[in-house]
Amino acid sequence: MQSVEELLRNSQWAQGLTEDELEAFRAVVLPEGSLVWHTRNYWLFAYYGAGIRFSDVATLQWKNIQNGRLSYVMRKTKSKVSTNHSIQLPKQAEEILSLYRSNEAKPEDYIFPILNAKRVYVTEDNILREISRKNALINKYLKQICFKANIPKDVSFHSARHTFADLGRRKTKDVYAISKLLRHSKISMTERYISEFDTE
Repeated sequence: MQSVEELLRNSQWAQGLTEDELEAFRAVVLPEGSLVWHTRNYWLFAYYGAGIRFSDVATLQWKNIQNGRLSYVMRKTKSKVSTNHSIQLPKQAEEILSLYRSNEAKPEDYIFPILNAKRVYVTEDNILREISRKNALINKYLKQICFKANIPKDVSFHSARHTFADLGRRKTKDVYAISKLLRHSKISMTERYISEFDTE
């Protein structure tokens, strides 16, 4: 069974956004507290967090945030081997976190209300199935946001990763740095990744 990220990566609709489209995506007026509002927050947090995968965003806990850094065990989609990852969060990501932080939050609480905090997931397969179901729902709401923003693309959650890679490459011209932030094991993986959506 393919993971959500593998399905999206193999599809033709995980398109990244241009800078103008990203600004339009951020500027759309959405009802605060609605699922579509949360959806945009999740996607933008993934983008600002250097292309965090949906499965990782869904399972982030408050203990993963310390001293302005995000440290978590990254799920690997193919090898199923988890690896530790730590990045300094930009202020935009911190601003999103502030929308969800409360005095009652415990270190083990999920940051984002994606998974049911009261539900016990007995096996890894159980939680992966729930993540897959939630990702499909979030992708539907992403389409609504793009429609409101006049973005003529089929954007998925994986597009946050594509957007980070493409815009980062254009700004820094440093494929090595982008490769490290995307957590690719080899720079050749990043080069292939970027070539998938490089039209220049």
